[in-house]
Amino acid sequence: MTAKTKQLRQEKPEKYAQIIEAATREFSSKGFEQGNVNTIAEDLGIGKGTLYNYIESKEALFLETIRWSAAKLTAFVKEEIRAHDDPLEKLRAFILADFRFMDENPHSYQLIASVFYGANVIYGKDSRFAEAVQEAYWEFLELLGEIISSVIRESGAKVGDLDAKIFMVFGLIESLLLYSVVRKISQPDRKKDADRVVRLLLEGICA
Repeated sequence: MTAKTKQLRQEKPEKYAQIIEAATREFSSKGFEQGNVNTIAEDLGIGKGTLYNYIESKEALFLETIRWSAAKLTAFVKEEIRAHDDPLEKLRAFILADFRFMDENPHSYQLIASVFYGANVIYGKDSRFAEAVQEAYWEFLELLGEIISSVIRESGAKVGDLDAKIFMVFGLIESLLLYSVVRKISQPDRKKDADRVVRLLLEGICA
């Protein structure tokens, strides 16, 4: 990042946030390759040159949308679980927070899903984004890991391979989110599903 770009972002944070939001909408629907910087600029009512005063390249803009969406998700979930002390209630709140985030931030969630499950990223074939995706979502996964550890310790079982448990639980939660979208699950039923997942996880990760 150049000194000029950094200074401009600091002087006009609202404009920079608008750029990231517009880019998130574009990339979430079209992906990186098909996403168009001209479309993003037109959506904002600014010239392409003005846009590049805030960001160095299309790749840099895409990476910023990933970091922004990840930080937004993590902050959202943290706020939702803050009121809960009981590990199981915290896990349940974590799941329901994911549902709410998906509903209230569809573009960010769609971007998260597309980059996290993109085959090129998962298998490291796209070196431009693989490391950035992992770094961006590490805090979110660490938060989930803390909750899982608390649930396991509360049950009296040994934590064991925590990383494996984190990704098992994360995969289950994400599958539940996808299922709720496909089947158009109602809010009350989502709460029931969250309870079922908590019970299932309690039996599985604490075994």
